[in-house]
Amino acid sequence: MLGPNLRSIRSRHSGTAIFKWRCSLFPTSGGFVPPGTTAVEKRAIAATVPVWKSENCTQCNICSFVCPHAAIRPFLAEASELQGGPGGYTTLQAKGAGLEGFKYRMQVSPYDCTGCQLCVVACPDDALQAKPIEQVLTIEDTHW
Repeated sequence: MLGPNLRSIRSRHSGTAIFKWRCSLFPTSGGFVPPGTTAVEKRAIAATVPVWKSENCTQCNICSFVCPHAAIRPFLAEASELQGGPGGYTTLQAKGAGLEGFKYRMQVSPYDCTGCQLCVVACPDDALQAKPIEQVLTIEDTHW
């Protein structure tokens, strides 16, 4: 016999039983999930992560758009904001009207990346290269 929170549904296609939980009966804290919980979910589970090749980048941001985990993001900063930053922090002059005083960078979070490589495949300019996470983790983590 199934418990009150579990019900059996017969699949129309295979005739096998599929068990589904009634989500409304899960214990919650009033249906509230505190914001910012992903800050403690850094896992570094990817075997390979993308590395930005600035010399090929046209700043189209397609890679950021296709990333399902927001692990790769474009950043704009004024030159004064970049002073005293970490070594090896490469930027480009931002393209676009009104962006003359800004620098551009595409930044990957190696702890958030799952290694799906969607960004690498979607990039029309070959501006991302997949590298083993061991080679990237300490460098890119300081940049994030």
